[in-house]
Amino acid sequence: MGTLETAPAGQPAKRQGGTLAGIDNKKIEYITADKIGFELVPDEVVKALKFRQCLLGDEIAAAADHIVTKRRTDGSHYQFTNAWWASTRCCTIIDVTRELAATGDGRFRPNGPWSATGTIHLLSGNLQPVRSIWQRPPSQVAVSNARKRTGNQYTDEALDLLPPDVALPVRGGRSDAWQISRKGFVQETIVAMKMVGNRVRILRAVREATSKKKLDSASWTLDTLDAPIASSRPVSTGKGTGAQPIQK
Repeated sequence: MGTLETAPAGQPAKRQGGTLAGIDNKKIEYITADKIGFELVPDEVVKALKFRQCLLGDEIAAAADHIVTKRRTDGSHYQFTNAWWASTRCCTIIDVTRELAATGDGRFRPNGPWSATGTIHLLSGNLQPVRSIWQRPPSQVAVSNARKRTGNQYTDEALDLLPPDVALPVRGGRSDAWQISRKGFVQETIVAMKMVGNRVRILRAVREATSKKKLDSASWTLDTLDAPIASSRPVSTGKGTGAQPIQK
């Protein structure tokens, strides 16, 4: 998920809205971001997770929220993000925090290292992702193009861009989307994860085109995994992890 030559349009801009009709004219409005997906997790946390064998195997899908500053009821402040990472061997879900100290001018400075707490779910079954290709029939593309002339309908739910039967198994879980581009190339990625009973479901969908205009009619390459959880254990990195309660 590396950054390409030009700055990627990162996570989708949040929008208010009701039910959107049909998959043919749903779009996500992206905002510019320097980092996307799991890149948002601080490097020192990623290194600590790898050292503690909490990121096992080759990544299928992963994502993180943008880092935000939060305030506790006692007046203290901290930075926070939530992230997840999945492979055929594990699914790791973490909260990442760093304490902040007020500088007196309404700003803050770091007051300690980044730390992470969460859970690693070890997967069993020696399963591999199932790959498939989905492309809208020409008739749907024509309908979509006609609707564009009357204006696009936007959504902040990444799964709305995918076929309903593909999205259904991971709806209600965690999903994210981003887009990267450079001259003559644009790529859109959707990832999702959902815990169902003693199983984890993972989805990664990618489509590419030579321009944003052509992206809507491009084929999606889908990788899906539905694996049983063999065992789970806590994840903890960094000094002072869990020293103060986090209010989400």
